[in-house]
Amino acid sequence: MPLIEVEIPEIDAALPSTIETLIREAQNRIDLFGDVRRDRPIRRFIPSDFTLAYDALAVVAAKRLAPGRQFCEWGSGFGVVTLMAAILGFDACGIEIEEDLVVEAEKLARDFDLPVEFHCRSYIPEGYDSFTDDIGNSEQLSMQPLLPSEQVSMPRSMRVEDDPLSPAQFDLIYVYPWPGEESLVEKLFEATASEGAILLSNHAVDDMRIRRLVTCEI
Repeated sequence: MPLIEVEIPEIDAALPSTIETLIREAQNRIDLFGDVRRDRPIRRFIPSDFTLAYDALAVVAAKRLAPGRQFCEWGSGFGVVTLMAAILGFDACGIEIEEDLVVEAEKLARDFDLPVEFHCRSYIPEGYDSFTDDIGNSEQLSMQPLLPSEQVSMPRSMRVEDDPLSPAQFDLIYVYPWPGEESLVEKLFEATASEGAILLSNHAVDDMRIRRLVTCEI
């Protein structure tokens, strides 16, 4: 099975003060953004459980579960998880298709003086647009024309290795999939990530999963 579950131990430690401050400030800005954009909200923008995300990131960092320090957040929103990854020592970036959210994430990063990058684009690599067929023509995931649905299972050899934002370039990818997108992101990760890479995903309330990609049988 390509994705192997990694158990997350229960964490009863208090959040570091830096993380508490970041989460509190980010939540205030998210609330204000929602008020300002009440008449024109960004569809499908729901922030992650930041405390849960930090606890999982801290486990990955402390136990060195990822093969390296390259981190990417798919659908980074305000960039909070990306910033927490940077605080934990990862070389972190975020990918977000909504320009207004990228602007807010960059402001937050500057205010906390964290060396991260945010990129306004789809996290789905060129040539993999058919993955959106699982949930219909989702402009939130890809602005490119969709390929026929029968091409969903593409060979790993089609990865765009020279793209600096290709999933294959990262050791740890975080995503908070919209309900119905879970299968999509799992298939995309399996098809494009590198051997040993970690997928950290937030699902329902209090449901955070850590999975490792194993492409060869042991």
